Amino acid sequence: MKSIPKIIFLLIGLFLGNALMANNEPVVVLKKDGSEKKETVMYQVVDGAVKLFYEPTAITEYERTSEDDFVAINTRMVNIYYIGTGNEVEQINPGNYKRLIKKYLINEPKLHKKLDKKNFRFEKLPSIISSFNKRNRG
Repeated sequence: MKSIPKIIFLLIGLFLGNALMANNEPVVVLKKDGSEKKETVMYQVVDGAVKLFYEPTAITEYERTSEDDFVAINTRMVNIYYIGTGNEVEQINPGNYKRLIKKYLINEPKLHKKLDKKNFRFEKLPSIISSFNKRNRG
């Protein structure tokens, strides 16, 4: 009987997770990299006035075997996130998300003050952007 709440919680999480996801087909966007922009393929997480994308990226860890030699010890995939409007995006990460949330989710002073609190951390980015888009339809 104790497992029923866990199952319900899991199903709600799966449902909400899918509701936040866009069609998750790869799309071509313009990625800002400094003053340059280049076309790249990403996956959309949140659609709306403000969009959130991710780019799967392989990260390789190396170990020094001698003064001039390194050997790859581990490769793993991580998702690099990007925020933007239209098809132009820029990288968003834990170090710059507050600045970029203020840039893209304008006229939200109450939200801006909540950044870095429990439900307004970087990890909650999809739900923050999705909620903003729902409130600002029209």
